[in-house]
Amino acid sequence: MRSGTIAFAAGVALCHLLGELPALSFAALLPVFIYIGWHWRWSSGLRLTAIGCIGLSWAVFMGHRGLDAELPPHLDGALGWVEGVVISPPEVDPRRTRFDFAVLDTDARLGPIE
Repeated sequence: MRSGTIAFAAGVALCHLLGELPALSFAALLPVFIYIGWHWRWSSGLRLTAIGCIGLSWAVFMGHRGLDAELPPHLDGALGWVEGVVISPPEVDPRRTRFDFAVLDTDARLGPIE
């Protein structure tokens, strides 16, 4: 159990050490790694390698999921308006002020905002 946890964490760490985020298609191999990790019990080295690849695939998937939440490139520098309501009290930190905002209406050029 402990060695599997270390292998998973090593896979996640490997993703962070790469120069750029691998393609999302790499994460599509996740079911193969899960199959190898859980069904091939005869080789602990292969099993730990598969668990490390599961960690790497998970980190790649989560990385792409986070990047999908970025502002689309065509809206970078674009002017527009967003109308809404602040729905939570502000959280003030030394570097930022953060709050939840419910969007009611937007400029048609911006398109739908989630």
